[in-house]
This record gives sequence, structure tokens and C-alpha cells, in this order.
Amino acid sequence: MQYRTIGNTGIEVSVLCWGTDMLGGLVEQKEGEKILKTLRQQGINFIDTADAYQNGNSECLLGELIRDDRKRWILATKVGYPLPSDEKGPRLSRDRILKKFESSLERLGTEYVDIYYLHVIDPQTTIAETVRTMGEVVESGRARCWGFSNYHAWQIAEIIRICDLEGIPRPVIAQTHYNIFKRYPEREYLPACEHFDISVIGYSPLARGVLTGKYKPGTPPPTESRKSLETTFTMKAEYHPESLELAQKIKQHAETQKMGPVQFAVLWVIQNRIMASVIAGPRNVEQLFDYIKAFEHKFTEENERFVENLIPAGQEIPPNHVPRFLP
Repeated sequence: MQYRTIGNTGIEVSVLCWGTDMLGGLVEQKEGEKILKTLRQQGINFIDTADAYQNGNSECLLGELIRDDRKRWILATKVGYPLPSDEKGPRLSRDRILKKFESSLERLGTEYVDIYYLHVIDPQTTIAETVRTMGEVVESGRARCWGFSNYHAWQIAEIIRICDLEGIPRPVIAQTHYNIFKRYPEREYLPACEHFDISVIGYSPLARGVLTGKYKPGTPPPTESRKSLETTFTMKAEYHPESLELAQKIKQHAETQKMGPVQFAVLWVIQNRIMASVIAGPRNVEQLFDYIKAFEHKFTEENERFVENLIPAGQEIPPNHVPRFLP
């Protein structure tokens, strides 16, 4: 397994990260134990969760799974994603973050996390208040560093400005939705992170399974997969006729390179020099090995040109799928 360093922290993470958004839901304890055993055997040391995953059940179950060897893992969790069970009001205010942080530590059964992320922007709280609070969390020693997910480039610059002005530890890590179909982070997000020495973690490398090639154009998704494709947003963002057709082309090309579409898609993400790790969200060990096998291959210039001809840098397929947020 390969490892990369997070910013200037000295924290080394495996280039593959276990994303636990389904742990405690579709991935039950028994399967979670098998996945964790495989992670240990394969040298993977990075685990990503959030207080919102499975309404906190992901953190609870993960805490049980890693109880005996907590220090072996680089553990990341997040705060700020809205949940129906949450009380109304700002999601990233000082009081809310500190309260949520304590709850996450309790569910995880740990005295600290290695990385604490802001999950999404909170328009009801000033960036300054949120940044100051994250500084408190880091300075308490119960989070080794902090980062953010799903922010805009201008917000990244504002975060850095506030940190430097007030002597607050800078964020050193960021997450973004990044795959062959979703190259829009290359326009501003990735350059901003590189400029400020922020390592990036990519999530949804398989475009919610579409890049596996298992979904065929003009054919409804398999019954067992339909649950993850029910929402209008997902159907527009991922399960789209153009995406399905391109996924078949990618699958065919990957096979000429002696690899499967999963390996091809994962390698494409991690070959970007700013990417520290890519999040894998397998339902079982078999799917996990599909990710792991990616690192048995090399991503060549020929492969890069192939992708570039399908979806140019900075573009996305389908274009402009994100809904407008109007008053």
C-alpha cells in the first residue's frame, strides 16, 4: 500500500480510505468486521466517517470495531451536515460544533480524532465563528488537525485569511466530489487547495457505481442497486444517459489495459498529484478488493489522453446538474 502525507502535519495516510457512510446501515457489523480485517492485512490505515452517517450509527459501530487498536488508524469524522433529528438553528456555530464534537468522541469511544472536518457550509454562521471554533478544537489536543468538505474556492481563501490574521491553525485537508465525470474541482477548488498546501481527499470515485459499467443505457438499474439511485438529484447527477454511455466506453478501454473499470476510475483520481487519498465505500470485502487491485496497475499517458478526449479538464457530465438555490 502507498502512503501520502497530509499537508505539513507529518500524518501519513494510505492512498485508499475506507468510507463508512453505509456502516450501520447496508453494511452491518459482521461485514464491517470482515472489511476492517482486510484493511489491516492490506496496510490501509485511513478511515472516514461523519456524525450524519446512518444518523450516528456509523460512528457507534466504527468505535466498537476499532476499540482494540484505535492508535493504528488515522480516524476522520465530520460535523455540520443537516439531519432531521437536529434542533433548528445554525449548524456550525461554536456551541453546536463543540456539542457535536463531544458526541462524536463518545460514539467513537475515543479521546481524540486525527482529522475533524466541516462537512458542509452553514449560511447561518459566519465563517469566522466556525474557523475560531475549529481552532479551539485543535488546540484542545482532541483533534490533530482540521479540514473542510464541499466548500467553494473563495471560502477556502477566506478561511485561510482568518486563520493567518488571528493565529488559528490552518486547515490542512479537504474533501471534494471528484471522479472522471465530475472534473469541475479542477477549475478552482484543487488549485486553491494546492496554493494553500491543503491535501485533498476525493469521494465518489465510481460516480455512485455508474463508472463500474454495471448500469446499461436504456435499462433500469438492478433492483438491489435501485435504493441508492432513487433520489432525483442522484438520477440527474449520476444515472444519466450520457454518463451510462460513457461508462461503457471507459469499461471497454479499461479492459484493453488489462484492468477493470473500478481500477481505472480509482487510479485516475489518485494519479492527480494533489490527491492524498481516495475514499472507497464498499458494501463487502469483494468490492473492497476491487478498489485495492487498482494499485497493481499504472495509469499511463495513453489512459490520460483517453479520459481527456471524453471529458476535458474542468468539465462534468452531465453539465450543470447542480440545482439553483433561489430565495
